[in-house]
Parts: sequence; structure tokens; C-alpha cells
Amino acid sequence: MFKKFPWLKYVIAGIAVLVLIIYVGRSCSIGGKYSRLKAEYETYRAIAREDGARMTALIETKTAEIRALTARIAALLEAASQPTEAEVEKDAEIAALKAQVAALEAQGDVAGALAAAKDEIAAWEVRFSLADERHRKSIFDLNAAWQAKYDAQVSISETWKKQYENEHTLRLVGEKLTGTLEGKVKRLQLVGKAKSIVVIAAAGYVGYTLLQGKSK
Repeated sequence: MFKKFPWLKYVIAGIAVLVLIIYVGRSCSIGGKYSRLKAEYETYRAIAREDGARMTALIETKTAEIRALTARIAALLEAASQPTEAEVEKDAEIAALKAQVAALEAQGDVAGALAAAKDEIAAWEVRFSLADERHRKSIFDLNAAWQAKYDAQVSISETWKKQYENEHTLRLVGEKLTGTLEGKVKRLQLVGKAKSIVVIAAAGYVGYTLLQGKSK
């Protein structure tokens, strides 16, 4: 056949070389893509590791803040139900005035009882003002504590979300890297097969040429 078509062997050899060039070129392209993805993966992993350490520390700090604020809120609620020292003193004054009014009424001293009653009413007004002040302050402090606790919890939630996003990004890059590596392996396997085919074809051609030479 080669005597009849002497150019055919060059065509076969050229096709074989072309196939090798195509597969080798694709393999190099896959290798370059793999290298870029690997570098990207390492970059993301370093960022995720650094962010992870920072965010873990932040979560621990905010968690400690929440524990402290929870205790403060409990203390504020307890304090809100307890009268202040000034209120206790005013309660004693009211009790004394009330007793005085009763004693004066028992003595028939209407004018004295009326004056003492007025003092008692004035003491009650002060007592109500003290209680109102305590409640207002308790509400203000409680609101501030609840707001701080809420802010700390939001910070933790946002940090968890950021951690998830970092892990998700790292996983996606890792999946691309794995897919590219699998493609690279397949390309290399195809190149290996192509090389084997070329070697076999070349060996067949050499053997055929030798046999043709002997037959002459």
C-alpha cells in the first residue's frame, strides 16, 4: 500500500503528531488553569483562616458580653422591685405622720391633725416622685442593657454568616479545583493512550517495512 501511495505514511505520521500536539496543548491548558485555581484556593484558605481566628475571638467576646448583660438585666429587674434608701426613709416619715394624725384626732385636736395630714400628703407626693424616678431610671437602664444585648447577638449572627460565606466560597473553589484536577488526569490519560497508539503504529510501520524488505 505504501508503494502504491508513498505519501500515505507521511500523512499517518503527520496525523499522529497533530493528535499528540492537540492533546499536549490541552493538557498544558488544563495544567495552567489548575495552577491558577490552586493559587486562588490557597489565597481564600489563608483569608478564611485569618478571618476565622478573628471572628472566633469576636464571638467569644460578644458571648461574654451577653452573659454579663443577662446578669445585669436580672439585677436591674430585681432592683426595680426594691425601694431605694430615700424611699425607705420617706416610708418611715409617712408612717410617723400617719401615727401623729391618729394621735391628734384621738385627742380632739382637729387643727393639729389637719396640719399633720397635710404633711403626710406632702410626704406621699415626694414618695411617689421617688418611686417614679426609680422606675424611669430602671426602664432606661433596662432598655440600654437590652439594646446592648441585642446588638451583641446581631454581631454574633453576622459573624456566623460571614464564616458560612467564607466556608461556602472556599468549598466552591475547592470543587472547581477538584474538577479541574480530574480533567487534567483524564487529559493525561488520553495523551498516554495517544502516545501508545503512535508507538504501536510506528512499531507496526517499522515491522511492515522490515517484512517488505525481507520479501524482496
